[in-house]
Amino acid sequence: METNTEPSEKSLNKRGVLFTLIAVAFMDYVSIGLVYPLFTSLIFDPNANFLPTDASQALRGLSLGVLFSLMPLVQFFSAPLLGAVSDAKGRKSVLTMTLFIGLLGYCIAVLGVHFERLSLLIFSRIMLGISGGSAAVVQAILSDIGSKEEKPRYFSLFNMALGAGLTVGPFLGGKLSSPEFFSIGSYELPFWFAAWAIFCNLLLVLCLLKSEKKEN
Repeated sequence: METNTEPSEKSLNKRGVLFTLIAVAFMDYVSIGLVYPLFTSLIFDPNANFLPTDASQALRGLSLGVLFSLMPLVQFFSAPLLGAVSDAKGRKSVLTMTLFIGLLGYCIAVLGVHFERLSLLIFSRIMLGISGGSAAVVQAILSDIGSKEEKPRYFSLFNMALGAGLTVGPFLGGKLSSPEFFSIGSYELPFWFAAWAIFCNLLLVLCLLKSEKKEN
């Protein structure tokens, strides 16, 4: 009986890990896409105080470019570093850390929007760039759990989740920021939603960690 049930248990565990990783990838990129449509409105809105009212269009454009580019720039450097750290310290602990940093990053972004502080938004983009390096860790875990035959399917699902997240995110961000969205829409709401999404990812990974500890 033991020999018959062990393969099925391993298969279920692998499916749970795969589901968690795909969900993390999808929600991460939904969160990224959520906020991109907002930055133009925040920076160029004459009623917003992120920049002085007499700021030139060139300065506003430069500020917008910084907000857009800072996260992927930091991610470019954080991804290989986090991948190397996960090789030494463990995949799950590094993934948990990056998700926690991402959660803090979106909470800081909420404060930045609420108090109209460009410096807080910039700082949040740096933190989210560090957190965005988790994609390298997720790919490393997919490589760890997948056999040679399974890896193409796993990475296809991963890329599909990224694309779906970036498709859904901007649309959802636009809806959540609209004042007509159940009369609660605001510029802050998409950032709150993104923080909630990262928090859900964090809970998923923590549950995955607990299940692995039981196996060991």
